[in-house]
Amino acid sequence: MGIWREQDGIQEQDIDSVVLKDAFAINNLNTYQNINFKDRIGNGWKINTGISFSTNKDDITNEVQDAGNRKVTISTPVFYSFKNFSLLNLARYAQARVVLEKKIRGLTAVRFGGDYFYINEKTTYTLHNGSSFDEKVVDHLYAAFAETDIYVTNDLAAKVGTRLEHSAIMNKWNLAPGFHWHIVGGQQPGVFCLWHFLPKSREKIASGGEWYRLFKGNALYFTIQQANKRLHPAGRIVL
Repeated sequence: MGIWREQDGIQEQDIDSVVLKDAFAINNLNTYQNINFKDRIGNGWKINTGISFSTNKDDITNEVQDAGNRKVTISTPVFYSFKNFSLLNLARYAQARVVLEKKIRGLTAVRFGGDYFYINEKTTYTLHNGSSFDEKVVDHLYAAFAETDIYVTNDLAAKVGTRLEHSAIMNKWNLAPGFHWHIVGGQQPGVFCLWHFLPKSREKIASGGEWYRLFKGNALYFTIQQANKRLHPAGRIVL
């Protein structure tokens, strides 16, 4: 759980002028909450659940300034006027997850579970003349998975499983089987099918031992600040 507030900016010489400057500024407010619950439910089974919620606000401005660092608006040539703009991004993310696990023999285990992601992003782009344009992305991601750990030796294990998922915004189902060798103690512990595989993706973002694959050609739901600094994509739950 936490609240982060950051301000940053940069001022550089305008690429199209020897006397003007470009000034860029960003104000960011990010919140994150996470609650987990673990328990043994009998007959060798364990339950692991969690919910999370996060918000992100990016207030971005860009403007042309003169030698005295004062904002100027230039209409000729016309492209100069478009260098003065503002961008406001408001985002909310939520996730719920449940995992059931049972040891079968020795270190070998099976897991079943499912999770739900909620994504709500709204971006408002405002031009130099006050005209504004809104873009909104809302998605519901559902997934169910099953996997098993198979220990070949005490130091070498294989994770085999599959993940079924659906995106409301794409209205598509995706089945993602997977196989993964795991050297015990050689990497951060994790659960293979809890790694988030979204349909038809070729992009990856590393996040706390988990890999998030993003929709090819679709919106990038995680802000640059989150991906680079805090890595709380879509209210990520780490179980």
